[in-house]
Parts: sequence; structure tokens; C-alpha cells
Amino acid sequence: KIEAHLRGHAGMSGEDQEDLEFNPFYRLLQTKFLSVYEDAQRDCHLVCVPKTSSLTGLNISRQFVDMHLLQPSILLRDLYLSVARGVEMKWQLVGRHLKTTDDSPVKLCVEVLSEELAYNKALQQFKIFIVSSPLDPEYKPQQTRAMPTAIQPMETAFECRQFLTSFDSTETLSELDSRVSTFYQHYLVVEVEPLLRDTAAKLKQMTQQTFSKFLQLNKRSVRLLDRRAKDAAWLSIQTYLLSAVHRKVFPAVCAVHKEEDQRFRDQCRSLRGCLTPQSLCVHPDYRCAYPITISRLERLEECGCPLEKLYCLLHAMDDMNRDVQNQFTHSLRHGAPEPWTSDDLVAVLAFIIVDSSSGCFLSDLYYMENFHWPCSEADRLSYVLVTFRAVVEFIKRQNHLSPKTKQQEVLNTDPLPAETISPTVLQTLNSLDKLEEPHTHYNTHGPPPRVQGTKPTEPSNTLGPFLAQLLESDDTVTSAHFYDQP
Repeated sequence: KIEAHLRGHAGMSGEDQEDLEFNPFYRLLQTKFLSVYEDAQRDCHLVCVPKTSSLTGLNISRQFVDMHLLQPSILLRDLYLSVARGVEMKWQLVGRHLKTTDDSPVKLCVEVLSEELAYNKALQQFKIFIVSSPLDPEYKPQQTRAMPTAIQPMETAFECRQFLTSFDSTETLSELDSRVSTFYQHYLVVEVEPLLRDTAAKLKQMTQQTFSKFLQLNKRSVRLLDRRAKDAAWLSIQTYLLSAVHRKVFPAVCAVHKEEDQRFRDQCRSLRGCLTPQSLCVHPDYRCAYPITISRLERLEECGCPLEKLYCLLHAMDDMNRDVQNQFTHSLRHGAPEPWTSDDLVAVLAFIIVDSSSGCFLSDLYYMENFHWPCSEADRLSYVLVTFRAVVEFIKRQNHLSPKTKQQEVLNTDPLPAETISPTVLQTLNSLDKLEEPHTHYNTHGPPPRVQGTKPTEPSNTLGPFLAQLLESDDTVTSAHFYDQP
């Protein structure tokens, strides 16, 4: 709704910079006080936005907002008049400080932390100042710990509980514990695929009800005006719930996918020793054993909720870079490895999964797909999940090789003829739409396949365009902000 374009002012220190999109005062300007903000834009007023940490415990009313909208003087430069009713205050910009003039009834001085240039609908300029404290004469700093402007991602159920207890959550968690107890005593998790989805829907409904209660109890919390804090609360509540019911739900998931897990283990066992980075023609920089990554992936079964499992996969992908860098260091090679291409990424992950000893990898994937509800489809964890599912389908498409063929594959150092090489990542992903299994339809147009010894056609430090298409077209990756839905 706001057509103002922002551009940061140069010269301000990086540590003073604050993201306006997550400032509670600025967000209220764009929502509750939108008409007031549009009038200020039209008249090219100076908009003063107090930094987030200074707003703790404050009630942001219409009068409070008006005090932070200053009308530029027609006659004097750097002189501004307050537009708030009943407030006769004049402000003057002196260097990096905004001070009241001598004839003002109250003496105040605030520091200008950063400045933004903005444009209204008529393409006229106006300024936005991020200031150190409110321009309210009655403002008193809170004797509490400053509210952090950044929210660290939570990776475990313990961290999620710690985040919730930093709010007024005693009643919320007590009510959720009661629901979990009822779920354990009276709810039967039937080991049938359609009914597992009913279980997921039931748990999601419990999460939504608890989240609504949490927001109601904390409706005066300035922290929750930050969308990131609200998203973190949503993920924390679902993780708290799923970690509590994990021992009841996850065994049923494994039971439903027992035969599929066994077939996948047999496939991996048949490919072990022949599905290697060399045979898959990945870039020479990535041809190593990946011990750190394999060790990480083997700890997947120890994770007690979908969020922990997703972060295990995420860290496994990070560990791949560590393994490659260690190989560079030990081989005394100079420079840095080539950037990952999507083809090489999927191929190396296939080798890692085949070489690890995960007992129920497909059950883990199903558990993460159906019992985790991210806040946004652009979430990095959802991207990781789609990547690993593509890797699984790639492994399923590989040919079974006999032991003699395996021995020749390991000993042969010459490039294999194109017609004898196992299907490439691109060929596999292009043919996934022919499979009859659910959630395995991938339409992709990635880089062309290449034979061993050639350089990547389009080096990239991303997962490639085809994985982005997987994320966009995937029907199991949830839409943005589930907790906004009824």
C-alpha cells in the first residue's frame, strides 16, 4: 500500500543501522496508522522512528505517532515543527542530533542513528530518521534489558521452550501440556497413510489454538510487533508440541513406511562402493570421502522432532564444505574449491546418503514434510527438504550393479563412455514426472549434463534454478504464515 521508496543515507555506522521493516513503530505506521502516514508522505513531513529497543513497554497511540511527524519550516533550514495537537515544540537538526529550540517548553535531545530518503506517490522526497529515543517529553527509559533487534534461529526443542518462557507463557504451556496428555491417553495413531495425515492435521490444529492463546495473552508485547518474533513463536509452539508427542507419532510413521525404507536401504546397499563422486562425474574439487557429513547424517535418527531433523540436514549440507576444504588443506592445494553447481550438489548428496547407515531415511523425510509447518514457503529449511527429496528420487533411479561391475567401477580411472554412465542428475529430475509415487513430480530445466573431467558449465553458489522450481511447484511445502489461516 505504501509507494515510498527507501534509500539508506551514507556515512552512518553499520552497528546503528536498523531494519525498518521489523521496527514496531514503523509497522504500525503501515497498518494501524496508515492514513496518518500517507498524509505525512503527501505533505513531505520528516518521519522520526524511535529505534526498536527504546519502545519496550510503551503504548503507541495516535498522539505518540503525531509527536514523531515534524513539518519542515518554510523559512529556515533544519528547523521542524511538531504536528501533534496541543504540543508547541520546535526541533532543530544540529549535526547528528535533533534538539528542541530554546523557546520550546521542554528541552530534549535525541541522536539521529540513520537517515533514509523516501519518495511519496507524487515522487516527492521526504526523510525518515531513525532516532535513539522517542520525541515524547514524558518518555522514561525502561530499567529492563534492551530488546534485541535480531532473533537468533532456534534449532532444538529446548531452545524453543526457552524462547516461549521469555514471554507470558505459563498459562499457554500449561494448557498445551494438558492437551498433550489427552492426546496420549485417548488419541489412537493408526498406522495407515491417510490417517497419518489426519493426525498431522489434528496436531496442526492444536498448534494454531495454542498460538492464538499465546498472542492473546501477549497482545501488549512490543516484541510481537516484529513479524520475526511472531514467526519464532509459531515455530516454537509447534516444536514444543511435536517433541512432546514424538514417541507416539514417529514410530507410527516408521511402521507405515517400513517396507519402503527397507527397499531404499537395499538400493543404497547395492550402490555402495559404485555410486561415487568419480562415477557421477562431479567436479574434481568435490571428490572426497565426506566423513564429517556422513557422521552428521547418521545422527538424524537421534533428533526428537521435525525441526531438529531439518536442522540436521541443513548442517549436513554445511559440513560438505568443511569436508571439501579439509581435502584442499591436506592436499596442499592453493586457491579455493569451485562454486557448487546444482548437478554436483545433488550427486554428492546421493553418494553421502548411500554411504551412510540411516535406517529409516524415507520415514524421516515424510515426518519432516507432513509434521512441520513453516512460516514461509521461502524458508531455507523447506528448500533443504526439497533438495533431499530430489536426491532420494535420484538414488531410486540408479541402476543396480553387480559386484564385478562395482570392482571395475572402483578400479577404472578413465572416463566412462556416455552410454554406460548412470543417469545424470538432470536426466533423473526430468523423468521424475513419470513416476506414480506421490510428491515426486519435478519439472526442471537445469544445466546440461557433462562427462567426467569437464568443468561446470555455469558455476553457481546456489542450488540452481531447477531446485527453485521444485520449491515453487511442490505441493507439500506449506504456504506462507499458516497461523493466519482459520
